[in-house]
Amino acid sequence: MLINIYTMRIPEIELSNKNCLKQPSVNMKLLPIKTIYKYLAFFCFMAFSNNYLIGQIDFEILSEGTDICLGDSTLLSIDASVDSVQWSPTAGVSMPNSLATFVSPTQNTNYFATLFSDGMTTNVSFQINVFSAPDLGNDITVCEGDILNFDLSELTNPTDYTLTSNGSFIINEPTANVFIVSTNGSAAGTFDLIANSICGQTDTIQVTILDGTPSFFTLNTEDLVVCPGDEVNLVATAQNGNPSFEWFANGVSISTSNSIVENPTTTTTYVVAASSAACAVPTLDSILVTVNNPPAIALPETVNGCENSIIELGNNIAQAGTTYSWLPTDNIIDPTVVNAELLVVEDGTYILTASNGCTIQDTIDVVLIPNSIDITEDTLFICKGDTTGIDFSTNPPKDEVIWTNIDGVPLANVGNPFTTSPLDVVSFIGTVENNGCTFSDTITIQVDSLPVFPELELIELDMMAPICEGDTVLLQDDPIFAPNLYPNLTFQWFTGEDTLNVPALPGQLDGFLTPDSLLQVLFIGSMSMQYNRLNINGACTSFSTIDVEVIPILEIEIDPLDEVCPGESFTLFPTPIDPNDPTRDIDPNDLEEWSWSTNSGSIEPTDVPEPLLTVGQDDAFISVNAMYMECPAMGMATIPVISPPPLVLPAATTICPGGTVNLNTIPVGDLNGYTFTWTSSSNTDGLAGQENSANPVVFPIVQTTYTVMLTHPECADIFQEVTIDVFDALGSLPELNFGGCEGEELPISIDDLNFDLGPGGQITWTDQTGNAPTQFETSFSIILNQDISYVITVENNCTNGPQVVGTAQVSVQQRPEIEIICDPVLDEYAEGSEITLAVNPPDPNVTYTWSSENEGDFSANPSPTTVYFATSTGQDLDRDFDNVTVIADNNGCSSTEEKGFIIVPANVMLPNIFTPGLADNSVFRIRTNGDGLVNITNLQIYDRWGNKVYDNDNVAQEWDGMIDGEPAPSDVYIYTVTYQIPGQDPITNSSDLTLLR
Repeated sequence: MLINIYTMRIPEIELSNKNCLKQPSVNMKLLPIKTIYKYLAFFCFMAFSNNYLIGQIDFEILSEGTDICLGDSTLLSIDASVDSVQWSPTAGVSMPNSLATFVSPTQNTNYFATLFSDGMTTNVSFQINVFSAPDLGNDITVCEGDILNFDLSELTNPTDYTLTSNGSFIINEPTANVFIVSTNGSAAGTFDLIANSICGQTDTIQVTILDGTPSFFTLNTEDLVVCPGDEVNLVATAQNGNPSFEWFANGVSISTSNSIVENPTTTTTYVVAASSAACAVPTLDSILVTVNNPPAIALPETVNGCENSIIELGNNIAQAGTTYSWLPTDNIIDPTVVNAELLVVEDGTYILTASNGCTIQDTIDVVLIPNSIDITEDTLFICKGDTTGIDFSTNPPKDEVIWTNIDGVPLANVGNPFTTSPLDVVSFIGTVENNGCTFSDTITIQVDSLPVFPELELIELDMMAPICEGDTVLLQDDPIFAPNLYPNLTFQWFTGEDTLNVPALPGQLDGFLTPDSLLQVLFIGSMSMQYNRLNINGACTSFSTIDVEVIPILEIEIDPLDEVCPGESFTLFPTPIDPNDPTRDIDPNDLEEWSWSTNSGSIEPTDVPEPLLTVGQDDAFISVNAMYMECPAMGMATIPVISPPPLVLPAATTICPGGTVNLNTIPVGDLNGYTFTWTSSSNTDGLAGQENSANPVVFPIVQTTYTVMLTHPECADIFQEVTIDVFDALGSLPELNFGGCEGEELPISIDDLNFDLGPGGQITWTDQTGNAPTQFETSFSIILNQDISYVITVENNCTNGPQVVGTAQVSVQQRPEIEIICDPVLDEYAEGSEITLAVNPPDPNVTYTWSSENEGDFSANPSPTTVYFATSTGQDLDRDFDNVTVIADNNGCSSTEEKGFIIVPANVMLPNIFTPGLADNSVFRIRTNGDGLVNITNLQIYDRWGNKVYDNDNVAQEWDGMIDGEPAPSDVYIYTVTYQIPGQDPITNSSDLTLLR
């Protein structure tokens, strides 16, 4: 792709013919004043001398330059907002004044589109290359087995080519369109060799093959480049037979030997022909000997150079086709140019070699004139107000140094040594002179300063101040300064008063969460200490310091911790302790916001330093929280409780006659000092002899209540009791009846009857087929599909096998069977069509309710038969779809059936142009696609002054363009139309109508 855009943008300068030398914008980059006025003068000339100023026009290339075949065309397209466009050249351009045009060049062509917009122009270039037709040259006559070479890569714009032949030639796969064709195997005769391009272009030559074997030979060299008079030895060596040779120079015969020796003075083409009786056509080959004139160079014998200066070696003119090289290459900037530049650092001899096939050399001696000044430092950093010295040395040593500022103004009263106290960044240039050589060195003194830093400020991130141990703290200040004035400003944080003047080393930081090189840092408060920040800007330093007080997190010890009885109450006494200073005496009343809690028993009140604790039966875990100087304090303790032995009475239960009960279900080992005492409400239950047992086993025969008392010499007595019932016999269930609709899930349950299954009772439901849908459950659910009878049996620990306790009947209500029948039956229906719908079979005991997704109307609803008016949503002008649903309900059991309809919407088209007299538009009328279902009920037409020119004048609701028997004039009219689709409300629309004659 070749795109040349010839544009120029003026750097932020506005130009106009009225005020050409306008001052530059304040946003303009600083340029020397001469440069600014040079730009201004140039563009003033352009503004006054031409109607158009070359500037930047925004554009986008949509289709670019390309390669095409001869006779083809291609699109060139640009996207731009312009006043006009002009293509050139115009030959082969289909639309020379359009942003998009087709071009059909006959040769390689560079097309330009010149864009014009607001007095500016921009040129856009497109390169179109036309693929070259193949060219094989002239017809050829050769002997059998000869080899032919065709180079199609040298065409003007080559493409991909192929070679074909009607002979038995061997054509190799080409390399870069270079073909080698062997005639070996082809009989004598004349054959066509055809070159084809991808564009369909062809070139044909005739290859005549004669009987006989060609002479093959090799040459001792390829093409040569020599100097005038150089000796050239050319030798042809036969590879078969004993051919005779003849040499030609530029077409003139010069020798019949197989070798020649020549001294050409001009470029010469040597051709050798090998002939033999075996082939009537000689074999030819050639060598091009290019004779170049020797390069022209001349160097002075000696040149002087100032130390560390750059000089040019020689004053020669570079010649095309000539290469240059300098030796040695040390300190030569580019050793391949004829007049190389040398950095003079020592004496030396340098050799220039020039070659264009002919090679010559010349030599130059360089003599160094010593002279240098070396300022030790290129840049010094000092703080504003400090004094610094400038160290330097000269070669040869001398004191005569001229010092100037960066603008070249000499410095006065420069002392020795040279000291200075600049207030801003300054550069000094030291210059020395020796034998006409001057040398300078520059030093820049960077004057640093620091902004004013306010006092450091604490920001506590976890909660409001003060700082508590473990809190996250931000140390910051807000210095007001422009960052661009202090680009090298850095910071270093460290802690402790003893390191105030020593920056912290890695590993010496105390709890910093952020890098110690930031303006602000985060840390975890651990103890009260001093925090320091070293502020550094080049050679300037200052310190910012703050003392941070950290309030410790107190540990609260709790007393007493002696063993107590269950339910005992006593006062808790807290003792606050500073973990960083355990000897410190802290009054509990200095703490606030007390909060006590326990896992066993209760604490009242929970918000005082010394609350009352009432323990439960388990060891009491105590926790306490408080606030000390607005920081948290906390403590924990465990108070042992004299726990009674485990006692778990059985839940109120029922046993079978003769059954036994374990009154304490948990085995008891250590009584922990407690004594069991059991009593009962019956004397015939087997408790006798077990009154003091931890786990008595009894066998009551009637309902009996058992009471146990646990006693301890130091603690209050504990009482519990349990009542045991003795099962009598199973009862009977009342008659159970359940019912529901087919297919629904129905719950079956006897839970509401409070039927006693007895100890370990299990219930079984068995239907008339012998299946048991559920066992051991008093409730379950089934899916109704037929009437079912269940026999209910119960088996418990007291019965001898299952016993029938009742039956259950389940009745199923069948859902109605329905099918929708419609009349007429069509693939699709026009909107508003009347479709008769009926259910099959109808049932007088069933209620039928109709509905439509499109909310269509039904003539009767609910009803087994109804008329549905085809209804469209209007969202699709071509096809719509409606789904009609009927629900059949029989005493709460319902069925649903659906039927879909394709609806063709009834579109009403309101014309807005009318041409009386034309065959296809001679009458104005409202057109519909509703198959005649849309009823036009009203049509009125008015002229632009509001006069009615048509008012329902005929049944067809058509206007022939006549007003009172006269043709209505061409004008714009207004009309209103009212139409109705069956089953819908009337609709009124209005529009304008243009009458043309």
